Amino acid sequence: MFSGKKQGAARLPCPICLPEICGSDSKPDLIRRLSSSAFSASRLPVSLLWYARFMMPELAKTLAKLEQAINTAIPILERNKIRIEEKALFRTPLVIAIISQSIEHHQSMLLLLLDGKVGSAFTLARSVFDGMYRGLWIDQIATDEEIKHFLRNDEIDARIGAMAEAIDAASSTGSSFKNLKQGSWSILCSFSHNGMQQLGRRFTGNVMEPSYAESQIATVMELATVCILLLAKGFLEARSLTREVEEIAGIMLTLPIWQQHATEEDKSPAIAGAR
Repeated sequence: MFSGKKQGAARLPCPICLPEICGSDSKPDLIRRLSSSAFSASRLPVSLLWYARFMMPELAKTLAKLEQAINTAIPILERNKIRIEEKALFRTPLVIAIISQSIEHHQSMLLLLLDGKVGSAFTLARSVFDGMYRGLWIDQIATDEEIKHFLRNDEIDARIGAMAEAIDAASSTGSSFKNLKQGSWSILCSFSHNGMQQLGRRFTGNVMEPSYAESQIATVMELATVCILLLAKGFLEARSLTREVEEIAGIMLTLPIWQQHATEEDKSPAIAGAR
């Protein structure tokens, strides 16, 4: 986020990158970090708790499906201890960390919605969206020098739009990632930075009472869910884990947003599994 150099900042030991890159003396215990604790499934019985709150049953069912989609994806990600060669230490732990953080954000969004804190839940959506693009770019597009620059300076020069175009160019997605960015990014930024998309929904008429439509809640949560699954699928596909890729694609086909908007051809496993 900050374009300038950090002056006088203390360098903390880094659990991810190589000592020769960041100056850390600690070697990463990557096998432990890939243990079953890396991704934790939600333990909340959300499918039951939604009905006790302010939501209509249809929204409750949608959110329960989205929670279940991520909880189903977690054991697929945990199934294989990813073999990490020394030369791959730049990328794999970073992407694992992004996936883990995005899952935590997803769970936090559900908790906030459960308590009626819709605006706060919406602020996390941009981080999940950003994480998908960063994760795919770091894993498959960025050069070693760009990764080293990120590790040293905690900054990425590539913008989200450039990442989206690069991901599309390196895959069979046409302009899907570019179109998704163009249709969602500015709105998510407004939610995250107290823009008018967020502030305008703090009122109901002239009364200070939030006015987030249930359709908007469903759309934002569906977008966050899709982003996590797309990142997970790309991560697994890059490691030739075909079975796992197909399983993640199958989860995506169950999502309400896919069922509503996809054509019959788009719903085929071949299309859903394409990157």
